[in-house]
Amino acid sequence: MPTTISKAPASIQPLASRVESKRESKNITHDIIGRTDVDVTFGGASLRTGTVEMLFSNHTAARAAEAFLAVPGVFTLADSELPGLNMRFVVSGAIEVAVWETITHWTVKFDFTEVV
Repeated sequence: MPTTISKAPASIQPLASRVESKRESKNITHDIIGRTDVDVTFGGASLRTGTVEMLFSNHTAARAAEAFLAVPGVFTLADSELPGLNMRFVVSGAIEVAVWETITHWTVKFDFTEVV
């Protein structure tokens, strides 16, 4: 999957990536005394939040990706094969770097919050 993460003027392109996302509903239910059904206050769903995990071939590339993502600002994720993944986001939470010892590949994993 040709995923690219960019923030002008730089970008990173992992060997592979995995994106997990969810959208929280803003609906609120209200229990009413003496009724079996509930009243509902409707609210639109939030933008996506989730986790991105990226695979890199070496330690240097993984640490460069970590440093890139640690810079404050809004990033753009773009994927030409899966345009439904495309978004603007901020890093929210930890940026993790790990090695897969059996195949000597490195992963960089981070939480994100989508922004408009």
